[in-house]
Amino acid sequence: MSFNEDISFKIQENKLKCAYTSNSQCICVDNFIEHNNIKKDEYLYVLNKWSKYYNYDPFFSTMMLKQMVCNENADLLKFYLLSNLDFKNKKRILVFSHELSRTGGSIVVLDAVKELISNGYYVLVVSPFDGDLRNEYKILSVSVIIDHRLAWTRGEKEEKSLFKINWYMDNFVREFDFLFVGTLMGHNLIARYQNYNIPTIWWVHEGSYSLDFIHKVLPQNLNKNIHVLCGGKYVQDMLKKYNIHYESTILLYGVKDIISNYKYKPNYHEKVRFLIAGTIDKRKGQDIVIKAIKNLPKEILSETEFIFIGARSFGNVYDMLMQEKNNYKNIKVLKTVSRTELFKLYNEIDCLLCASRDDPMPVVATEAMMLSKPCLCSTATGTSRYIVDKENGFIFENENVAQLVDKIIYIVKNKSVLKEVGLKSRKIYEENFSIDKFGLSLKNIMRNIKSDF
Repeated sequence: MSFNEDISFKIQENKLKCAYTSNSQCICVDNFIEHNNIKKDEYLYVLNKWSKYYNYDPFFSTMMLKQMVCNENADLLKFYLLSNLDFKNKKRILVFSHELSRTGGSIVVLDAVKELISNGYYVLVVSPFDGDLRNEYKILSVSVIIDHRLAWTRGEKEEKSLFKINWYMDNFVREFDFLFVGTLMGHNLIARYQNYNIPTIWWVHEGSYSLDFIHKVLPQNLNKNIHVLCGGKYVQDMLKKYNIHYESTILLYGVKDIISNYKYKPNYHEKVRFLIAGTIDKRKGQDIVIKAIKNLPKEILSETEFIFIGARSFGNVYDMLMQEKNNYKNIKVLKTVSRTELFKLYNEIDCLLCASRDDPMPVVATEAMMLSKPCLCSTATGTSRYIVDKENGFIFENENVAQLVDKIIYIVKNKSVLKEVGLKSRKIYEENFSIDKFGLSLKNIMRNIKSDF
């Protein structure tokens, strides 16, 4: 395959036209092509050397692409390759990201790629779905391949994943020293490639809402080359709850420390301001907060403000929220904002409230703690595992509206303690979620995996 592509692109490079068919016979004159140099790492060699033709080839029509991928959707396969990248003298990692939009699972994979690059690895990213994060990878000089076929056997039982993912990927993975698969959505890739005996990291972050859907199709047994990393003890517990008994290690994500950019503002409002940030749906539990607000005494309502921010999702929670916004003057609902605006908002609130019914490790809580803002979290969040109630944060039992009401009343009546609690919550960030801590943990994990092989 790569020999044919190499000579075809060389013909084009010499300003000649080339039409290649599968029945062609290629007769090569000695020294015309460096064929001895591409037998090893042939896919990486061709992708790197001829990246401009993969990104745009005037002789490879849309119809040819449709026929190649056996689908009418010509956007199934896209190459965003960078040339002259050094892959020969570095350990190589092929990273599978479940998508490239700005979801939590995609963002933490991007952060992992940054750390791997800083430790001297060559990284190439493949994903079934494109998104904004592709530009972030371009800034990092990381090539990206978008191939929708990687998702075709998601949600299918293991035996279906054992068939080819696609013809080039099954061979391409062999040219890498490590594979890195993000989220449980990569279960089909694990099932397919675990028999390749390539050291593979499977970093999972999902909780019960995802496992309800996917637990029946996860591989029952994993080979020794598969190293499962869980994004917290909460994730480990959820896997066990669904009778998934993978041997695993905890790898917490890291958040860049930007506290120096913001001057701390403790309790500068007359009212205690709570921020509820996240997609507005049942899982994130905004309806639980609404019920708590409706049960607060009038004197507490007058001393509080609740700021909701997030995109509308499925269900009726958003409609419920908008209805109560009209009934309560202390409820504000904002549309989604940029990261910069969100961090400014963190600095203007007194407490981050996370009432999720299932949230393995909400980034908004980690970011708030990084800025020394205390968090009030349900026990169905991974963050609650790191909080000592009323010492470095606040906890209430999942879906227990009465307990949430009590905690809000306590915070309002004892708002003088919020500064101290917030500063102690900053310690949770420093000891568990800093970028330095994350980088060191990942580096040690990679070192241990290499020593096993």
